[in-house]
Amino acid sequence: MAAGNPRAAATRMVTIGVFLLFILVPLYWVVVTSIKPTSDYLTTPPVWLPAKPTLVHYTAALFSYRGLQGLINSLVIRDARRDQAAPPRDLNDHDLCHA
Repeated sequence: MAAGNPRAAATRMVTIGVFLLFILVPLYWVVVTSIKPTSDYLTTPPVWLPAKPTLVHYTAALFSYRGLQGLINSLVIRDARRDQAAPPRDLNDHDLCHA
């Protein structure tokens, strides 16, 4: 890229920057909204960084709505399925090469 066209390089960088904004801004908004107090959800103008972040939504999801129990159940099922999974087959196995 050192010997390339500077205009093409600039266009490429602008394209990558716009793409990253398109991907990262919604992710930022999800994370920030998850730590906002409920009163900051629909304010005008929007709150981009909450003054008093809270973890109340995470504690409610884990304990009030039994999310922690669901997470534990999922991990137990995953481990049980992993124990029952068939061992990986050898790629040189003759069953794969029959024609």
